[in-house]
Amino acid sequence: LFLGLFIATYYTFKIAGNGHEGIVDKDYYEKGLNYEKEIKQKSELKKLGYRLDSKVLQKEESLYIGENTLNVNFNRDGQAVEKAKLSWTLERGATNRYNTSSTFTEKEKGNYTSQLNIPAGGQWILNIKAEVEGKEMVESLFFYADKKSLSQ
Repeated sequence: LFLGLFIATYYTFKIAGNGHEGIVDKDYYEKGLNYEKEIKQKSELKKLGYRLDSKVLQKEESLYIGENTLNVNFNRDGQAVEKAKLSWTLERGATNRYNTSSTFTEKEKGNYTSQLNIPAGGQWILNIKAEVEGKEMVESLFFYADKKSLSQ
């Protein structure tokens, strides 16, 4: 019995040590100090009337495991915004192993598109960032990715 507990404890520590990813962000303290300032900066464009509209952000469309197409409309007071820099970041809350990011391309005035690959099912966080006039805004979506059924 004692030997079995010893072996189980050994393997528990071995698995925990092999799966440890270390510190996710080395500048966490400095970022925490500037948290309020960063939130204010990321909401400046919203105050100026800028909006990121997407069926995914409004949860009218779902994201699934595998390839997905993201379509986003970027506008200011209903007028399309051209030549803005839009990007996305996909991350898992519990690990940084699957973190990916990419940029959008403008396919028509104010309409941006990008491909997004979700490697596994489960909880995900999608951040869509828009930059224009030296300012930025971020919209976040917390979602659960699953396999796409044949009826969808």
